[in-house]
Amino acid sequence: MNFSPNDHLIAILHSKCIMSPMSSTYVQRSLQPVLQKAASEFPAVVLTGPRQSGKTTLLQHLFGRHCRYVSLELPDVRLAAS
Repeated sequence: MNFSPNDHLIAILHSKCIMSPMSSTYVQRSLQPVLQKAASEFPAVVLTGPRQSGKTTLLQHLFGRHCRYVSLELPDVRLAAS
C-alpha cells in the first residue's frame, strides 16, 4: 500500500481472544475522545483488543472513510478465524 504523508493510518491489531458477539446497536465508548485526539496529533494510531470487541466498529463510527484501515493480523490467522 502506498500512503502519502497526509494520510491517517488506523491499524487494527487482533489478539487471539474471542468474545461473545455484541448487539448490532452502536455503544458509545469512553475511548472515543482519546482516539480522536490521537488521530489529530499523530499520523498513525494503533488500536488493539480482543476479537469481536468492536475495534473496527468504533474506528468506522469515529472516522468513517476519512482514514485508511489496515489489519496487522497475519493472513493465515485471519483466515482461520473466519
